[in-house]
Amino acid sequence: SNADRALELFVQELAINPGHVPSMVTAALEYLKRNDPVKAEPLAKQAAKKSPLDFPSRLAYGRALLALDRAALALPELQMALKLAPDSPPVRFALAAAYQKLGRTADAARERAEFTRLEQMRSRP
Repeated sequence: SNADRALELFVQELAINPGHVPSMVTAALEYLKRNDPVKAEPLAKQAAKKSPLDFPSRLAYGRALLALDRAALALPELQMALKLAPDSPPVRFALAAAYQKLGRTADAARERAEFTRLEQMRSRP
């Protein structure tokens, strides 16, 4: 499939240029889509370390940690992603999931509401 070929190309790019953050993030996100957080986590971690002010890197790392049931470790990554991109619905969605897993239901509800608000704003003409 196209997704398989794209992932293969990103992995090849990382073999040639191991510090290429966009390739790390894209490959990590593709592994997350495939429900393979074990492969996603090291790529996302390296991307977040190399580019700490890049919200996609922090989001990918937080999502990978969350998928590995490490919500307590995911939370600071997702909170940093939120500081970097407060209007990002995916950040709000992931943060709501982290709060929910940590039993912080009021915080989770607040982030879900903000996610919904941002999504509604995006869908307006």
